[in-house]
Amino acid sequence: AVGFLGVNVRTTPLSMEEGRALAAATAQVTWPDSVLIAAVARYDSPTHGFDRPDRLTYYYLNARNEVLRITYLNGDRFSTDIHAYETEDELDFSLLQPLPAGMSSYQAPATTANDAGGGRLRADIAAGVVRVFLTWPKDRAVPMYSVTIGRPRLLTLRRFCCFDGRTGEAQPGATWTVP
Repeated sequence: AVGFLGVNVRTTPLSMEEGRALAAATAQVTWPDSVLIAAVARYDSPTHGFDRPDRLTYYYLNARNEVLRITYLNGDRFSTDIHAYETEDELDFSLLQPLPAGMSSYQAPATTANDAGGGRLRADIAAGVVRVFLTWPKDRAVPMYSVTIGRPRLLTLRRFCCFDGRTGEAQPGATWTVP
């Protein structure tokens, strides 16, 4: 007798810190001594909430200021996409400093921005791309999250800023702006 057993294993999405640890190991093999400079959780038409990003991307810089992009498709640890010298998130890396470990999840800023009018905005203007950026601008005392909403070709229509990168909480005066 011959039998077949089918198993469907669904992984949980990576948290910001889990993805960071995996990306750091990959970056050190690919470009030793590179540093994490930015992280982006991207959602394409997040109609079912913000539990699993479509793309979870980490950007590293080496000593020559060259960019290494490490992306986990669907927030899945087993679906890694690595590209040297390539970005896709409209970031000016010269304005950023390296990110420390211990950052909060991307889910709280995404959900807060959505509840603060982002969901209604997406419905009104048919903008389906939500990006949650974790960066540490040189003019800021702490790392921060910001959320943008735009159309599928990355045209940013609104930006919600700012959330503390360590706690994920909206900062006093956090508002929607048109870039």
